[in-house]
Amino acid sequence: LKVVSEADGTDGDQGRFTIDPTNNYLMLQTGTSDGGVTDTVKIHIGAGDSALVINSAGDVSGTHGTYHISSDVRGKKDIRTIDNALEKVLGLRGVYYNWINKEDKSLQMGLIAQEVELVVPEVVFTGNDEAKTKAVYYDRLVGLLIEAMREQQAEIDSLEARIEALENGVVVPKKETETEKSNFWGRILRGN
Repeated sequence: LKVVSEADGTDGDQGRFTIDPTNNYLMLQTGTSDGGVTDTVKIHIGAGDSALVINSAGDVSGTHGTYHISSDVRGKKDIRTIDNALEKVLGLRGVYYNWINKEDKSLQMGLIAQEVELVVPEVVFTGNDEAKTKAVYYDRLVGLLIEAMREQQAEIDSLEARIEALENGVVVPKKETETEKSNFWGRILRGN
């Protein structure tokens, strides 16, 4: 066990706590070396420049690696296809925004957790803090987006078949989709 530096993290100085059994190490490092963000903690596991970096702004990044989430069927039960996926996706609103109390002042892109919760509460986390801060599990939206694309593709295929039939002079009765039914009743209720 060794402490490499007792620096205070200012002026580029870094404080480190290192465990190094023959260069296969765990290192905790604080300082201002990561883009000027103070209170940065780097966790190095193994030799080389691979790292997991966590900073005081709440940003987490990894170098030279990938992020995995377990998805093995052996760990799941009650599996069923997501229903009305396209309708749910159409109920979401993508937004641009800036954080209020963060060092990172760059323009952001994402969703508003409270809005998402009204449509797909399964992908919203409510914190245990006093304010009950909400967050979106963005990774859980992937399945929804895939099913929405599949529903949309089925509608496109159906429309292409109708167009081809009409071009060949065949009259094909139109099958109303759930989205069209819901839009129809929405127009009726709005008086359109």
